[in-house]
Amino acid sequence: MQRLHSQQGAVLIMVIGVVAALAILAATLVAVTLNAQSGTSKDRKRAKAVNVAEGSVDAVLAQMSAGWPATSAQTIDTAALASTVRGLFPKGGLDGNPDPPAGQSFDRIFVYDNYDTNGDGKINRLDAPYDSYADGVMIVEVQTNVGGSKAGIVTQVTAAKTPLDIRPNTAIYAGDELTIDAVNTNKSAIDIVSTAPGGTTVDAITTAEFSPNKAYTYGCAANVNPMEDSTLTLDDIIPGPTLDVLQQKCFATKKYPYRYYTSASAATSATQTPVLGGVVVVDPPAGQYATVDLTNNTTSQTSPGILIVTRGNVINIGNDALYYGLIIVRDTPPGSVSFDLGGNASIHGMVFVEGAAKLHGDDKLLYDPAIADLLRNQTVMLKARMVPNTWRQVMPQ
Repeated sequence: MQRLHSQQGAVLIMVIGVVAALAILAATLVAVTLNAQSGTSKDRKRAKAVNVAEGSVDAVLAQMSAGWPATSAQTIDTAALASTVRGLFPKGGLDGNPDPPAGQSFDRIFVYDNYDTNGDGKINRLDAPYDSYADGVMIVEVQTNVGGSKAGIVTQVTAAKTPLDIRPNTAIYAGDELTIDAVNTNKSAIDIVSTAPGGTTVDAITTAEFSPNKAYTYGCAANVNPMEDSTLTLDDIIPGPTLDVLQQKCFATKKYPYRYYTSASAATSATQTPVLGGVVVVDPPAGQYATVDLTNNTTSQTSPGILIVTRGNVINIGNDALYYGLIIVRDTPPGSVSFDLGGNASIHGMVFVEGAAKLHGDDKLLYDPAIADLLRNQTVMLKARMVPNTWRQVMPQ
């Protein structure tokens, strides 16, 4: 009779084999997962680097719109701009933009002319950092590095000139009530007057009711059309983007004829001359509203001014004051008067305010088309734009 061989230990060998196979599969899965996570992390960093590069180009466009680098004395501080861009992209958290390895720059910005200005046969960042050929075209190049992932963008930029865009033949616009005090059927010295030649009709616009008792019509001289139109906004009278560009230019320049102040007292006590000529922006901090006094301004018929108050409570002009130009109040607390013309004052030009406007005393608002034309033609703004089909990603260095 044949004896069977012992089978003891066979099952143990099979178990060891299965465990080994499972261990190999587990190790493979861990490796694949880690590789996928690593790839995803790198992809995210590369995407962030591109986003930073695009943000840098946008920052340069804003800076060049505020002040086109036309001469060697007007070059852009690209190091400061790169530092500003870095502050726009947080470092921590899931959406953070980590610093690059030590010794490398997070963001580098180069602005140079589109001509070979140094004669080396190439057009690159070694050429003049301003528009030396005066053709209104320059090149912007950015290099970014987010946590070791790099991106580069190069594009041509052109400067498009934009005249001041104002609704024609508009003497005053009030985004709330327009009040004229002490008016009677014989008219008082309170007046909205058109000095336009040839009997051109000028609009005086309010979005709310005329007050008191619709006596507003008595405050308008011949050829002035009183309009109550709740559909018109300040943006229809002078576009918000136009004001944004002007404000940015004042913020970037901060010297005559473009000045920027964060309070009314700083604007009226400024030692620069003329104090309220040129373009002046009064931009108080959020939640605060400025009261601006125009009594001692130094505007003139040949040199009118533009006053932009981003958040204004009252614009006071009185005591025989005389102002030539355009006054704008972009934001006013609800129910507040943002413009108060009183005393023996006169304004030659236009007034556009978001809130209520009030005329009282022996004063006049005279729409002067010559001043409107001066402001349109002299206040020419530059809007930097990318030249179509020139944007491209490049190998970062």
